[in-house]
Amino acid sequence: MHYRSLSLYLMIFSCSLSTYASIQLKFFERLKPQIEQAQYMIQLQRKHILEYSDGAPSGPIPQHIEKIAHAYHLNPKTLNTPQQWQTLKRRVDRWPVALILAQAAIESNWGRSRFAQLGHNLFGLHCHTQNCGLKPKKTSAESMDQVQYFSTQQASIEHYLHTLNTHPAYSKLRHLRESMRQGHIPLSSLKLAEALTAYSEEGTAYTQRIQYLIQYYHLEDLDQ
Repeated sequence: MHYRSLSLYLMIFSCSLSTYASIQLKFFERLKPQIEQAQYMIQLQRKHILEYSDGAPSGPIPQHIEKIAHAYHLNPKTLNTPQQWQTLKRRVDRWPVALILAQAAIESNWGRSRFAQLGHNLFGLHCHTQNCGLKPKKTSAESMDQVQYFSTQQASIEHYLHTLNTHPAYSKLRHLRESMRQGHIPLSSLKLAEALTAYSEEGTAYTQRIQYLIQYYHLEDLDQ
Protein backbone atom coordinates (compact mmCIF):
# COMPACT_ATOMS: atom_id res chain seq x y z
CA MET A 1 0.00 0.00 0.00
CA HIS A 2 1.34 3.42 -0.93
CA TYR A 3 0.49 6.77 0.63
CA ARG A 4 0.71 9.94 -1.45
CA SER A 5 -0.23 12.04 1.58
CA LEU A 6 2.44 12.07 4.28
CA SER A 7 -0.07 13.26 6.88
CA LEU A 8 -2.33 10.26 6.18
CA TYR A 9 0.65 7.92 6.25
CA LEU A 10 1.77 9.28 9.62
CA MET A 11 -1.70 9.08 11.11
CA ILE A 12 -2.00 5.40 10.19
CA PHE A 13 1.55 4.30 10.93
CA SER A 14 2.08 6.22 14.18
CA CYS A 15 -0.82 4.42 15.87
CA SER A 16 1.42 1.37 16.38
CA LEU A 17 4.49 3.31 17.54
CA SER A 18 5.70 4.72 20.82
CA THR A 19 5.40 8.42 21.59
CA TYR A 20 9.13 8.84 20.92
CA ALA A 21 8.82 7.24 17.49
CA SER A 22 5.84 9.46 16.71
CA ILE A 23 8.03 12.50 17.42
CA GLN A 24 10.55 11.11 14.96
CA LEU A 25 7.84 10.78 12.33
CA LYS A 26 6.94 14.43 12.84
CA PHE A 27 10.53 15.27 11.93
CA PHE A 28 9.92 13.58 8.59
CA GLU A 29 6.61 15.40 8.20
CA ARG A 30 8.25 18.81 8.69
CA LEU A 31 11.11 18.01 6.35
CA LYS A 32 9.37 16.41 3.39
CA PRO A 33 7.80 19.62 1.95
CA GLN A 34 11.20 21.33 2.09
CA ILE A 35 12.77 18.41 0.22
CA GLU A 36 10.05 18.54 -2.42
CA GLN A 37 10.61 22.26 -2.88
CA ALA A 38 14.37 21.79 -3.25
CA GLN A 39 13.93 18.98 -5.77
CA TYR A 40 11.36 20.87 -7.84
CA MET A 41 14.07 23.08 -9.36
CA ILE A 42 16.24 20.06 -10.14
CA GLN A 43 13.32 18.37 -11.88
CA LEU A 44 12.62 21.55 -13.84
CA GLN A 45 16.27 21.77 -14.92
CA ARG A 46 16.24 18.13 -16.00
CA LYS A 47 13.05 18.73 -17.99
CA HIS A 48 14.74 21.60 -19.87
CA ILE A 49 17.73 19.39 -20.68
CA LEU A 50 15.69 16.44 -21.95
CA GLU A 51 13.33 18.66 -23.94
CA TYR A 52 16.27 20.30 -25.67
CA SER A 53 18.06 17.08 -26.56
CA ASP A 54 18.16 13.51 -25.29
CA GLY A 55 21.51 12.95 -27.01
CA ALA A 56 24.51 15.21 -27.52
CA PRO A 57 23.38 18.41 -29.32
CA SER A 58 25.07 19.32 -32.59
CA GLY A 59 24.32 23.04 -32.64
CA PRO A 60 24.96 25.97 -30.30
CA ILE A 61 23.95 25.40 -26.67
CA PRO A 62 21.09 27.67 -25.48
CA GLN A 63 21.94 30.06 -22.69
CA HIS A 64 19.60 28.44 -20.16
CA ILE A 65 21.30 25.05 -20.72
CA GLU A 66 24.72 26.68 -20.34
CA LYS A 67 23.65 28.10 -16.97
CA ILE A 68 22.56 24.66 -15.80
CA ALA A 69 25.89 23.17 -16.90
CA HIS A 70 27.82 25.84 -15.00
CA ALA A 71 25.72 25.21 -11.89
CA TYR A 72 26.66 21.52 -12.04
CA HIS A 73 30.38 22.19 -12.53
CA LEU A 74 30.53 21.37 -16.24
CA ASN A 75 32.00 23.36 -19.13
CA PRO A 76 29.20 24.29 -21.58
CA LYS A 77 31.70 24.33 -24.46
CA THR A 78 32.11 20.55 -24.18
CA LEU A 79 28.41 19.61 -24.05
CA ASN A 80 28.35 18.66 -27.75
CA THR A 81 30.28 15.47 -26.89
CA PRO A 82 28.18 12.42 -25.98
CA GLN A 83 30.19 11.82 -22.80
CA GLN A 84 29.70 15.32 -21.38
CA TRP A 85 26.03 15.48 -22.32
CA GLN A 86 25.51 12.17 -20.56
CA THR A 87 27.38 13.50 -17.53
CA LEU A 88 25.05 16.50 -17.45
CA LYS A 89 21.97 14.25 -17.50
CA ARG A 90 23.52 12.04 -14.84
CA ARG A 91 24.08 15.00 -12.51
CA VAL A 92 20.81 16.85 -12.99
CA ASP A 93 18.35 14.45 -11.40
CA ARG A 94 16.34 14.05 -8.20
CA TRP A 95 16.91 11.63 -5.33
CA PRO A 96 14.22 9.51 -3.67
CA VAL A 97 12.85 11.27 -0.62
CA ALA A 98 13.29 8.25 1.67
CA LEU A 99 17.06 8.38 1.21
CA ILE A 100 17.14 12.09 2.08
CA LEU A 101 14.90 11.73 5.13
CA ALA A 102 16.94 8.85 6.53
CA GLN A 103 20.24 10.69 6.11
CA ALA A 104 18.84 13.86 7.64
CA ALA A 105 17.67 11.89 10.69
CA ILE A 106 21.07 10.24 11.17
CA GLU A 107 23.25 13.28 10.48
CA SER A 108 21.21 15.74 12.56
CA ASN A 109 20.04 13.39 15.33
CA TRP A 110 16.46 14.08 14.33
CA GLY A 111 17.14 17.81 14.07
CA ARG A 112 18.48 18.04 17.62
CA SER A 113 22.24 18.18 16.99
CA ARG A 114 24.24 21.33 17.77
CA PHE A 115 24.94 21.78 14.07
CA ALA A 116 21.26 21.48 13.17
CA GLN A 117 20.14 23.80 15.96
CA LEU A 118 22.78 26.51 15.55
CA GLY A 119 23.74 26.14 11.89
CA HIS A 120 20.64 24.66 10.21
CA ASN A 121 22.94 21.88 8.95
CA LEU A 122 20.92 18.67 8.67
CA PHE A 123 23.48 16.58 6.78
CA GLY A 124 26.84 17.06 8.51
CA LEU A 125 28.18 19.04 5.55
CA HIS A 126 31.70 20.37 6.12
CA CYS A 127 33.53 23.48 4.93
CA HIS A 128 37.16 24.54 5.17
CA THR A 129 37.36 28.34 5.07
CA GLN A 130 37.54 30.77 7.96
CA ASN A 131 34.26 31.30 9.83
CA CYS A 132 32.25 29.20 7.37
CA GLY A 133 30.66 27.10 10.07
CA LEU A 134 30.85 25.54 13.52
CA LYS A 135 33.86 23.62 14.77
CA PRO A 136 33.34 20.06 15.99
CA LYS A 137 34.27 19.83 19.67
CA LYS A 138 37.02 17.27 19.01
CA THR A 139 38.70 19.41 16.31
CA SER A 140 42.05 21.01 17.14
CA ALA A 141 42.27 24.79 17.41
CA GLU A 142 44.52 24.92 14.33
CA SER A 143 42.17 22.92 12.10
CA MET A 144 40.08 24.75 9.48
CA ASP A 145 37.60 21.88 9.33
CA GLN A 146 34.12 23.08 10.28
CA VAL A 147 30.53 21.93 9.93
CA GLN A 148 29.02 24.42 7.54
CA TYR A 149 26.57 27.08 8.67
CA PHE A 150 23.39 27.66 6.63
CA SER A 151 20.91 30.49 6.97
CA THR A 152 17.97 28.07 6.72
CA GLN A 153 17.26 24.35 6.66
CA GLN A 154 16.13 24.79 3.07
CA ALA A 155 19.60 26.02 2.11
CA SER A 156 21.09 22.98 3.84
CA ILE A 157 18.88 20.61 1.84
CA GLU A 158 19.71 22.33 -1.45
CA HIS A 159 23.44 22.18 -0.75
CA TYR A 160 23.21 18.51 0.21
CA LEU A 161 21.39 17.63 -3.02
CA HIS A 162 23.93 19.59 -5.05
CA THR A 163 26.77 17.79 -3.27
CA LEU A 164 25.36 14.35 -4.12
CA ASN A 165 24.86 15.47 -7.71
CA THR A 166 28.32 16.95 -8.30
CA HIS A 167 30.98 15.78 -5.83
CA PRO A 168 33.44 13.20 -7.23
CA ALA A 169 33.02 11.06 -4.10
CA TYR A 170 29.45 10.25 -5.16
CA SER A 171 30.14 9.34 -8.78
CA LYS A 172 29.30 5.68 -8.08
CA LEU A 173 26.02 6.75 -6.51
CA ARG A 174 25.09 8.82 -9.58
CA HIS A 175 25.99 5.99 -11.94
CA LEU A 176 23.75 3.63 -9.97
CA ARG A 177 20.86 6.09 -10.23
CA GLU A 178 21.52 6.44 -13.95
CA SER A 179 21.43 2.66 -14.46
CA MET A 180 18.01 2.59 -12.77
CA ARG A 181 16.79 5.33 -15.10
CA GLN A 182 18.09 3.53 -18.18
CA GLY A 183 16.47 0.29 -17.05
CA HIS A 184 13.17 2.07 -16.34
CA ILE A 185 13.45 0.92 -12.74
CA PRO A 186 11.93 3.11 -9.98
CA LEU A 187 14.62 4.78 -7.90
CA SER A 188 15.19 2.60 -4.82
CA SER A 189 16.38 4.33 -1.66
CA LEU A 190 17.50 0.99 -0.20
CA LYS A 191 19.60 0.17 -3.25
CA LEU A 192 21.05 3.66 -3.60
CA ALA A 193 22.02 3.67 0.07
CA GLU A 194 24.52 0.89 -0.69
CA ALA A 195 26.55 3.38 -2.75
CA LEU A 196 26.80 5.98 0.05
CA THR A 197 29.81 4.45 1.78
CA ALA A 198 31.89 7.55 0.97
CA TYR A 199 29.60 9.77 3.04
CA SER A 200 30.85 8.50 6.38
CA GLU A 201 33.97 6.94 7.86
CA GLU A 202 31.68 4.14 9.05
CA GLY A 203 31.41 2.90 5.46
CA THR A 204 29.10 -0.09 5.09
CA ALA A 205 27.89 0.21 8.69
CA TYR A 206 26.65 3.71 7.83
CA THR A 207 24.71 2.54 4.78
CA GLN A 208 23.14 -0.21 6.88
CA ARG A 209 21.93 2.40 9.37
CA ILE A 210 20.28 4.30 6.52
CA GLN A 211 18.63 1.14 5.22
CA TYR A 212 17.41 0.24 8.72
CA LEU A 213 15.66 3.60 9.14
CA ILE A 214 14.09 3.38 5.69
CA GLN A 215 12.74 -0.08 6.44
CA TYR A 216 11.69 0.57 10.04
CA TYR A 217 9.63 3.63 9.10
CA HIS A 218 8.51 2.24 5.71
CA LEU A 219 9.88 5.38 4.10
CA GLU A 220 10.06 3.88 0.61
CA ASP A 221 6.26 4.03 0.58
CA LEU A 222 6.70 7.81 0.38
CA ASP A 223 8.76 7.51 -2.83
CA GLN A 224 5.86 6.11 -4.83
